[in-house]
Parts: sequence; structure tokens; C-alpha cells
Amino acid sequence: MKKFFLLATIALVGCTQMKYGISNANKKYAETFTENRNVKFGIPLGSDQNKKQLYEREEFVFHYTPAMGASQWVSYRLTANDFGDTKRRRGKFLADPLIPGAHQITHEHYTHSGYDRGHMVRSMERTASPDSNMSTFYMTNVFPQTPDLNRGVWLSFERFCEKLAAEGYELYLNTGGIYCNSVFLKDEQSVQIPDSCFKTVLAVDTSGNIDFHEADTFTVAVVMPNSEGIRGENWQKYARTVRSVEKSTGFNFYPLLPKKRADFLETMNYVP
Repeated sequence: MKKFFLLATIALVGCTQMKYGISNANKKYAETFTENRNVKFGIPLGSDQNKKQLYEREEFVFHYTPAMGASQWVSYRLTANDFGDTKRRRGKFLADPLIPGAHQITHEHYTHSGYDRGHMVRSMERTASPDSNMSTFYMTNVFPQTPDLNRGVWLSFERFCEKLAAEGYELYLNTGGIYCNSVFLKDEQSVQIPDSCFKTVLAVDTSGNIDFHEADTFTVAVVMPNSEGIRGENWQKYARTVRSVEKSTGFNFYPLLPKKRADFLETMNYVP
């Protein structure tokens, strides 16, 4: 059994505050793509619920915001079966054909910017087939990250998620940025730079049991500053409850969870 403790208070810098509760209209929105394996517990709910900006593919679901030149969030499921022998795709990142041409972001928007093309769904997490791996190189699965974040502490947390999947957990993840300032790559007003980056994880145990008071099911989340000088830090330094990340971002990440179960899960903090 994993170890948990409840956090009474969390100090977390955020730009928005979320309101709890789910109306019938919100529930209908949350159930978008209900057959898609990546959003079993619902589409993240937030202030901008424009279905025209929602997109799905087999590998992930995302909400793309043209004014940001990036996805507000990417939701995906991760299991051991998503890892395979496919080698990482080589070559440039790809404009996403799902996005209208006028709103597409290309590989070159990041070139000479000083920022990495940071994967929201890690390339390694989709190596069961070449097509699956290729999907992670669409620009809708990318946001600007500093090299120290992307190649250091963020990668450490991604490897932790890989370890959980290898142990048999079924993970439901949401990844995105927190944007407090209107700063863009190369001052081109095309791709907005997040001030920090988040990832939330709902880990369902090997039994598939979601009686959360008895099963070995838990949540873990991180919010990491998008800055240099943090490459060697431990990801645990940036661990948060899912609920605190919801308050900071304005999103309800698992809106189809029954409220009592959500309250229990989203206020726990995982202790490795």
C-alpha cells in the first residue's frame, strides 16, 4: 500500500480560482468524447468550454487555444501497454492537421527562441507503434519549456509516471501551462510562454477498483516553474494536491468522479 497524507494548506501561486460544482450543462461538456479511453473521468472543465476548440485522437485529447499557440491542456491515459520498442521519431515537429491552417504552429516558431519544444505527452509514453509515437510530435502536444525544466526535473517526474505504469497502474493525466504574463516566443505574438507547467495524475490500481477508501488508488500532481537553474532538483519539491492545481488553473480535471470520491482523492498527497 502506498503512503499518503492530507495537506491542510498549500501555498501555490496561481492566476485564477476555480468554482466547484457541476451543472447539467457542464456534465454534458465533460462527457465529450466519452468513448475515448483517455478521458474516462471527463474532459477538464474550465471557464472556456468551447467545443470547437476540443480535439481528439487515439493517443490524447486536447483543448487548443489559437491565441496562445498551444493547447490549454492535454489529457491522456497511460499504461504499461503504451510503452514498446518503437524508436523516437527523428526530424522536425509537425503542424497538426486537425487545426485550421490560419491557426497552426510550426516547428520554426520555436527555432532560436531559447526554449525547448516540450512534450505534454512524452514521446516515450507512446512507443507501442510508429504512428502512436509520431502523434506526440504534433505541435498541439508541445509547449515552451526551458531546457533545465524539460530535460531535468520535469523529465524526472515523467520517469516516475513511467514507473507507476510499469507497476500496473492505469494513469489518467492532464498536462498544461499556467499563464500569468503575456510573454511570447521571440516577441512574435504566436506562442505564449507559460510561467509554470503542471501535470496531474490519477493512478487507478491494478484491480481497477475505484472504491478509493479501500483500493490502492491515489493522485499526485506537480507545478514546476518554467525557469532555468532547476535541472537537478527533485520533483517532490514541486508536488501538490490535485485540488490545489485545480484552484490555481481554474480547471476541474476529473469532473465525472463522484464528489465524495473526488474530495477524498484530490486532497491527498502521494508520499513516495
